[in-house]
Amino acid sequence: MKIKQKIDFKTALAHAFASTNDIIQEYRFNKLENNKFRLENSLNKEDDVNGQLVYFLTNKNELKLAYFFEYYSGNDEKNLWHIFVDSETGNIIKKSNKTLKCSFHKENNHTTNNPLFLFKPDNFSKLALLTSGTTNYNVIPWNYESPNHYTALAPLTTAASPNGWHNNN
Repeated sequence: MKIKQKIDFKTALAHAFASTNDIIQEYRFNKLENNKFRLENSLNKEDDVNGQLVYFLTNKNELKLAYFFEYYSGNDEKNLWHIFVDSETGNIIKKSNKTLKCSFHKENNHTTNNPLFLFKPDNFSKLALLTSGTTNYNVIPWNYESPNHYTALAPLTTAASPNGWHNNN
């Protein structure tokens, strides 16, 4: 049984863009080999859309002919989207955001944008200066992805820095 698409490429793209609250810009369509295509944004070269006509395996173990789109959303967050649109109905089969984000929990966020809080005279007494030999650093080791997993306090090695952290000689 041969499956044919009932909706065209532009309609499928409109469904994909609507699912990520993006607006369709002026794109130039370039067809590549093997049902692959690229939409080149004439205004911004970084906003190209890659696409392909593919077979998508559903949870019911059925194959559906679908349009696959890969693009960065035009909103401020610049998320990388992978979206599969059913070529018969135009419904979104699968939508996944491939952008990873790291944020700290509210209880671990101790920042302020209030300059009055930072420079109150009673806060100066809390700011004791350390001597150069007692300076410590919290460091994230190279093989850990975030400070949530491990943080080392003062991981200095005298073999690597025999004269201390801040020696310029």
